[in-house]
Amino acid sequence: MVMGVITFIACNTQQSVEVIDAAVSTGDTLVYFHENAESKQQLKVVFTSDSTIWYALGFENVTGTKLLEGEGVDIYYNLDPEIEEFNGEAQPVLEYEATTNNKGLVIRVDMMEKDFAKVITTPEYKVNEKPLEVMLLKR
Repeated sequence: MVMGVITFIACNTQQSVEVIDAAVSTGDTLVYFHENAESKQQLKVVFTSDSTIWYALGFENVTGTKLLEGEGVDIYYNLDPEIEEFNGEAQPVLEYEATTNNKGLVIRVDMMEKDFAKVITTPEYKVNEKPLEVMLLKR
């Protein structure tokens, strides 16, 4: 399943990940993005069932550069949603936890309009390169 271009390139000891591409959200794929002078982060989400997603998260920040892909499971499926503050208002979010690979990575997606997402890491996340816990806006 190809979801657009997030490339990972390794040249000698330098590593770079292209997290900025022209992908925008469509009916099948949601694309979320954050960029400032110190970091870039792009998240692509595909809803594969009522309780699971496929994700691709590319980021570049002071901790390093990484591309993470995998499946996430809604850990509160059919229960009360989590709450995330967005534009000064409390918004319900769906919370997906990465399965076998990328343990400790949690992806929150706006439950109502799907306008924003946030990536969170828990103590189970053991990778040196960490995504920032910032609000990602839909493209």
